[in-house]
Amino acid sequence: MRKYYLILLALLITIMSYAQMGVGTTFPDESAQLDVVSNDKGILIPRVTLQNSTDTTTISSDLLSNPISLLVYNTKASGDLIEGYHYWNGSKWLRLINSDDSNGVVTTLVDNNDGTFTYTSENNTQTTFDADGDLIDNNNGTFTYTNAANTVTTFDAKLTSVIDNSDGTYTITDDFGISITIGGATETTTTLVDNNDGTFTYTSEDNTQTTLTSGSLTNNGDGSYTFTDATGINTTILASTGLAIEPWNGVDDNGPATDNTEDIYTLGDVGIGTNTPSATLEVNGNVIIGNGGTAIRRSLSTTAVLDFPDRRVINQPELTITLAGANIGDVLCLGVPPAAMITFAYYIAWVSSPNVITIKQRNSSYNPSDSDAPPATFRVTVFQY
Repeated sequence: MRKYYLILLALLITIMSYAQMGVGTTFPDESAQLDVVSNDKGILIPRVTLQNSTDTTTISSDLLSNPISLLVYNTKASGDLIEGYHYWNGSKWLRLINSDDSNGVVTTLVDNNDGTFTYTSENNTQTTFDADGDLIDNNNGTFTYTNAANTVTTFDAKLTSVIDNSDGTYTITDDFGISITIGGATETTTTLVDNNDGTFTYTSEDNTQTTLTSGSLTNNGDGSYTFTDATGINTTILASTGLAIEPWNGVDDNGPATDNTEDIYTLGDVGIGTNTPSATLEVNGNVIIGNGGTAIRRSLSTTAVLDFPDRRVINQPELTITLAGANIGDVLCLGVPPAAMITFAYYIAWVSSPNVITIKQRNSSYNPSDSDAPPATFRVTVFQY
């Protein structure tokens, strides 16, 4: 008989080795293979000294190259790398950047209506330059600038960046990727002219002309602009907060935001369906989550303080929680607080009727000295498919 017990124990250990692993918690999140929980500790990423961005020898491995997504902290500037967190993308080491790494991408360029313009950089540094009556709004999405040598430059208002060259000139790059330099007495003259037929003509410094197909830029009157390209896809630009430097586009329909697969990252809160997120990620609407099987359409959650009666008075009592939108047959997850865990007791829950969750305290026996659970906060989450 003892041999059978040992065999059963070995099978259980084998099965458990494939479950999620928790560090600092006995209940790792089901969505994570490894869940680390701590209130006063962090995860220390390995610190190495990389030689350059294509270094494949510093990291010890039996593979011919570093595995994709490998993360390290480079401890010393070397070659074309600087100190900081880097990850391997399959061909080179890329550094994880933050707002301190910004290269001055424009946030806003505001006409002060007094002959001056104020440029606010991403770190809120403001620069005011005097147009001296020579920067003219053409009221068609373009501006014309005339310098001291009477050289005329026309540029498009759909800015992506303005860079101070520290020599009395500014380099402006529009959303077509075309750069022009204004200021000074001898800058190169280029023009981008609206042909009023849905196209623009760009004339380079050597008088080479290129016709570009474009859309329209509409002032929405609320501090934002809507750009419609030739395929009908709309992109909204918030002039009050500027253009984001992250590598993706914002669209308000089902058109593609980009032709490439790119990482999405942000240093602030992310809102989907809302312009004022109050959490790291706030979604105003349904969320569909899938992994090759049935997708989760949305989840509903609520909490309630429940006070189950003494089991010596009422055996296996039931209490209810109201959860708007819950339907009979929904999948349900019950969070039981530690205070409610008493000897020989466990809890089950189900959607007993629309909007009503029933929670039942079950027990096979009870300890007279531990038969009455104190009031405690229970959490219920319903998943709908």
